[in-house]
Amino acid sequence: MRTIVTLIICLLLLGAVGGTLVILKKNKPEAAKVEKPKLVPTVEVFASKAVDINLQLPSQGLVMPRRTTVLAAEVPGRVGSVSERFKVGERFEKGDILLEIDSADYDSAVVQSEAALAEAKASLMQEAARADQAKRDWDKLAAGQTPSDLAMRKPQMLSAEARVLAAEDNLTKARRDLERIKIKAPFGGRIRATHTEVGSYLMPGAPVVDFDSTGKLEVRLPLSIDDLSFMASGSSRSAMEVCFDLEVADKPYTWKGRIVRNEGEVERASRSTYLVAEIDEESDQSGGLLQPGLFVQARIAGRTLSGVHRIPRKAFLDAGRTERDAAPDASNTERIALVGPEGTIIIRKVTVVRHLGPDLLVDSGLNDGDRVCLTALPGLVDGMKVLSKEAQPPALTEDSKPNVLP
Repeated sequence: MRTIVTLIICLLLLGAVGGTLVILKKNKPEAAKVEKPKLVPTVEVFASKAVDINLQLPSQGLVMPRRTTVLAAEVPGRVGSVSERFKVGERFEKGDILLEIDSADYDSAVVQSEAALAEAKASLMQEAARADQAKRDWDKLAAGQTPSDLAMRKPQMLSAEARVLAAEDNLTKARRDLERIKIKAPFGGRIRATHTEVGSYLMPGAPVVDFDSTGKLEVRLPLSIDDLSFMASGSSRSAMEVCFDLEVADKPYTWKGRIVRNEGEVERASRSTYLVAEIDEESDQSGGLLQPGLFVQARIAGRTLSGVHRIPRKAFLDAGRTERDAAPDASNTERIALVGPEGTIIIRKVTVVRHLGPDLLVDSGLNDGDRVCLTALPGLVDGMKVLSKEAQPPALTEDSKPNVLP
């Protein structure tokens, strides 16, 4: 009996709980529905404008003398004297004597050659007299007959004349050797290294001094094939100006030069050709800093690109690929994001003609006034709504200022 009562009570409790849950569910409050506002991203834009850019082609190289040579002894002998300025770095004008070989043997050779010449001339005069006498004798004894060459002493005369010529040649050589004991500067320049001193014995061909020219210096400048195509056209390359830059102790130095020749060969490994520029050493205002062996940066005047748009690299949708894989100066097609008049994204393809530092030069695909998006957004697509704020256009750098060279 007690068990039945307990079961009835449990069933009543369960029914009451279930009824309560049903009443609460039917009378629960309804949550208010609020629409989430759409977020419109804000991007930086600038109005692109076509400009004319005077290119400067970068390069670098070592300053070297225009001429360099190794002076050597032409005749053997002991070094008798050297110039007081016979030291590394000293300058000489053309024809200045650097050193002299002892002249005793060569003075003696000149005297002996002069004596031999005098003797040969005397022999020639004697033979001439004998030949004249032989002709008179023949005319007396065999008039009307043809004399032989031997009777007229013609072979003896030819021999005497040959001995005179040989003696004159020996005298000329002796005097030339006497002059060759003086080793002179072949052109204005400076001593780079010395290989002898007073008292040493020189053999013909023995190096005496390494000698470099002064006045004009040269710089061998490598230039890629791509850069070569951007050199100024319609004018002689030998008239192109070059600026050479160097910074020492935070102080910049600049020298002007000009291209004098193209070596005319492409290096296979680097696909570069070499231009040679010339600097006038006398125009140096750096206090003697411009010397052979100095490494300088160069800016070669290139041609003018007309009507190009200068766009920062970050504005391109494929900026990472553009920076890593594209050839530095090869023309290629890239995608760029523009903001239209209604505040929507427009994806457009443009042609990049050249990389210029942190920016790229576009020669087709853009119009003046096009608003270029500078902000990188994930999932950027055509027609996407954006808010825009104006940004400053790319500043001119040394590579694109209207005045190419200072």
